[in-house]
Amino acid sequence: MKKNFIRAVCLILALGLGLGLVSCGGAASAPDSSSAPNADSAAEGAAPEAPSIPYSDGLDDNGLWKDVKALDYVTLPDYKNFELPAEDLAVTDEMMADAKKNLTAPYGEATKVTDAQVKDGDTVYLNYVGSVDGEEFEGGSTGGNATRLVVGSGSYIPGFEEQIVGHKPGEEFDVNVTFPEDYSDANGEKLPMAGKAAVFKTTVEYIEGETVYPEFTDEFVNDKLSTQYGWKTVAEADEGIRKDLGEMLKYRALMAALDEGCETKDAPQSMLDSMIAINLASAKASAAQFGMELGDFVKLSGFADEEAFTEKLTEDAKDAARQQLIFQAIAETEGIQVQDKDIEEAFGENKDKVIETYGLGYVKMNLIADMVSDVLMTEN
Repeated sequence: MKKNFIRAVCLILALGLGLGLVSCGGAASAPDSSSAPNADSAAEGAAPEAPSIPYSDGLDDNGLWKDVKALDYVTLPDYKNFELPAEDLAVTDEMMADAKKNLTAPYGEATKVTDAQVKDGDTVYLNYVGSVDGEEFEGGSTGGNATRLVVGSGSYIPGFEEQIVGHKPGEEFDVNVTFPEDYSDANGEKLPMAGKAAVFKTTVEYIEGETVYPEFTDEFVNDKLSTQYGWKTVAEADEGIRKDLGEMLKYRALMAALDEGCETKDAPQSMLDSMIAINLASAKASAAQFGMELGDFVKLSGFADEEAFTEKLTEDAKDAARQQLIFQAIAETEGIQVQDKDIEEAFGENKDKVIETYGLGYVKMNLIADMVSDVLMTEN
């Protein structure tokens, strides 16, 4: 069941993948290039160091919360005999269509528009060669490899992107800019181009148009999905998707019934403190990846300041602690324990690396959650 359930979740979330930040290459978009017209090249100082994340803080080596007997905090319902509403378990045609759309999403290809003028907000692919006083300079060219730019994103130095607007693919034109006086690298060292005027001979190769996705045919399923899912035809895919979505809906309904049926006391403060510390360290690590301090990072995430962010972490920790106490209470009732063979089965040759990264307690806690989920799915 476990692999099928994970697959079902992936079907729903697949469209969200591939939207992360990527490096597009080319001198103009390389933050550490000494002459790239990139706004991010100017930095006040070294990026903050990413903290380690104490995933297993507060957990023992069995994956349970230290000195916490969950059954002292949770009164469990008859969790093996839930009556689940039929309407909550129905897989609709819309769900099937969305799942198929998500499966084709990674294989979509953007059309290339070559007969329109560039406007603000367009994604364009362009080539350029930069020069100062008529002399080309190192790192100031895409080298014939078109680089991607979202016009108006502020990725390049002031004045560059605005001069792209109005041009058509195939036109060659000059972009005249002046590098900022404080143009510097990630270590705060001023770069040779700081304060200098430059000319970039630029050509827009094409404007990125609408993305076209492949049809969900037998050929697509066999070519693109058979290795991961084992499907060869649309009929097999439909059967597999419907089954996986059905399991996902059942799991959701079980979680709702379990949440409604459990009576819980406030979680121990030690649990809350550990959860807050883990999430705070995770946020700092994410901020460091972007070369930012936590305060600036949380503001970009919509929080007024670090205090407001910490308040939200505290609020979320209470909900998460309740859920974990419920799962641990079922594990205590069922006598569930994670053995070495369970870790090996889950992670194979990556076992040692996973434990090194997350700690034995965190790894076992997650496997306990899987085992509890198996009990709930099998017994209902």
